[in-house]
This record gives sequence, structure tokens and C-alpha cells, in this order.
Amino acid sequence: MTKTTQTITKIHFYILGFIFLNLVVKFSFHLGLNNNILLASKIILYLSGIILFIYNIKPFKRIALYFSFFIATPIILLFFWLFGGLFFGLLSSLLLFPIYPIETQYQKNNITIYSKFQGFLGSCCTYQVTEKRSFIFEKYIGEVKLEEVNNLNNSEVKIKNNYFIYKHKTNHYDYQKNIEIKKDTIETIIIK
Repeated sequence: MTKTTQTITKIHFYILGFIFLNLVVKFSFHLGLNNNILLASKIILYLSGIILFIYNIKPFKRIALYFSFFIATPIILLFFWLFGGLFFGLLSSLLLFPIYPIETQYQKNNITIYSKFQGFLGSCCTYQVTEKRSFIFEKYIGEVKLEEVNNLNNSEVKIKNNYFIYKHKTNHYDYQKNIEIKKDTIETIIIK
């Protein structure tokens, strides 16, 4: 094993430990790293895993079986994109779950709302609500499931006690006047 390979291996396993530690702290204390920092760490983890798979395939070493996960993920995703289907959809959702980037839907004051990855065949409109604690940390508050999603950035969101208060405009049709009316709607949802 060359010095470069040893360095990449150390970086790979340090980042893996770092991500695992973040996961344990997040589930124990509901406090974790900012999702952008976590995504960058996961990208470095996957790229180093692909490089190490290529280094360990010839001559074959048992560690190459571990690194084959990192090369199998884009291949299965390519098969899902080309052929579609339930099997490749479930398999690619399972493989992409750890690294799929979480999209920011709302960010005002100290509240950030992310869309939760449910897989390619999962249900819609489940969101993770977090609160900024500092530049690099976020406190996980809970999840909300919204029936109808309007543009969250044009809405007003508040969190009081354990309730998610979502004020937005909805379209209502007045059948007597035959016109569509926009009304302010306030939804109060218990955070799970």
C-alpha cells in the first residue's frame, strides 16, 4: 500500500467516524451539524471510497468488498435511471438514503425546514424542522407532514411549545360568485 493510499484510507475512516459520531449525537441529544457541512463530508467519503475501491481491486483484498458499496451506488442509480422499475427504485432509494442531499425549503429567523428524503417511491410532504444553534450546529426539533405544500418561502412559520404554526395563502373557489379567492390559512400541527 502506497503512502497516498494510506493517507486516503485514513481520511476515509476518519470522516466515516465523524459522520457516525454526528449520527449518535443527533439521535441522543437532537443536536447535529449543519446539513451543508454534513453533505460535504459525505461527498468526500464517497469519493475516497470509490478511489480506494479502484486501488484495492488489483490485487484483490477483502477490504475491496467494503469499498464496493461506494462504486455500486452510482451503478444502481444509473440502472434505475435507464430502466426504471420497482426493484431498482427500492434498491437505489436504500443505497442513496445515507447521502441524498436534503433540500432547504424554508429558512428565516433561526428556523430551517428541510424536505425529508422518503425514497423515490415514498410519500410526499414530510419536513424536518431544525433551529440554528450556532454557525455549524442545528437542533433537531421534529418532523411535520403537510397535506398541501404552497411555497414555504412565501409563508410565515412559527414554532411555539411543541406546535408548528404555518400561515399561508390558499385558493378557495366561491361557487356563488364563480371566482377564485385567496384566503389566509393558518395550520397548527403538533411536531412529532
